[in-house]
Amino acid sequence: LSIDLRNGGEAADLGKRELHACTVVTRMGRSGEEIGHAGQQFCRQMCPDPRLPAHALFGVNDWNYAYGRNTAEGILRGADLIVSLSPVGNVRPHVVIDDGWQDASRFPSMSRLAEQIRSRQLRPGLWVRPLRAEATIPESWLLPDDRFGRGSSHNNLAFDPTVPEGMAEAMKAVRTAVQWGYEFIKHDFTTYELFGRWGSDMHDQITAPGWHFHDSSRTNAEIVTDLYRAIRLAAGDRTTILGCNTVGHLAAGIFESQRIGDDTSGREWERTRRFGVNSLAHRMSQHRTFSHVDPDCVAIKSPVGWKET
Repeated sequence: LSIDLRNGGEAADLGKRELHACTVVTRMGRSGEEIGHAGQQFCRQMCPDPRLPAHALFGVNDWNYAYGRNTAEGILRGADLIVSLSPVGNVRPHVVIDDGWQDASRFPSMSRLAEQIRSRQLRPGLWVRPLRAEATIPESWLLPDDRFGRGSSHNNLAFDPTVPEGMAEAMKAVRTAVQWGYEFIKHDFTTYELFGRWGSDMHDQITAPGWHFHDSSRTNAEIVTDLYRAIRLAAGDRTTILGCNTVGHLAAGIFESQRIGDDTSGREWERTRRFGVNSLAHRMSQHRTFSHVDPDCVAIKSPVGWKET
């Protein structure tokens, strides 16, 4: 058992506070028990109260066919296709608009687009990147550059969620999406922006040494969990949340659904095999025990044959 109690890349300053780091649980398998069932029961023991969606989650996300070159008109064409393919009934498909919608020339009215999706008896959803900050934001609200490693080059400004002003500004992205009428929020990039690394690059160190958050009294796990709870509060209880690039066990019980692997691809079948199919194989025991699991999109693009997809 390895327990990381750091704040950023340095020791957390707990002061006189006593920290409950973890609770260790065990489960004995039964003779002849199927391995998937054993894993599922163990996940239920670790997470007795998951937050789950009321209905099945399905529909369309434009990223793996548009790759950011999306338009409002293209989103509605996709919506019409989904309507034509979907069964009738009360459980309706989602239309999730991914990155690229920030371009006002292609998306003149996000609230109007949500209305147009809903008028087709579909559920509008929106991708957001809440921690991303603009160059105009005060430096005191931002995470330090050293989280990427001293001397590394990058172009990533992100809010420090332990700075109250930074957290408040970050949550505007979530609240605005809900105010526009989107009832499904996919939030992305928070782990990368907090710690300067993708999960595949972390190994036994989640971030570079030698830096800390503005508030150094809380551990990384506490800071991440506080951020997730803030996103939940900003979105409201009636909004379905899909966490992408999240820490799965910390988000359990807070978000209805979570991505369980890196991106699948409409260009490289190997990515879909590794991060879609294999993610399901290894993490299916967390489905409806930690959250509703999402292996990413079924990618539809000509470089990958439909037989493989």
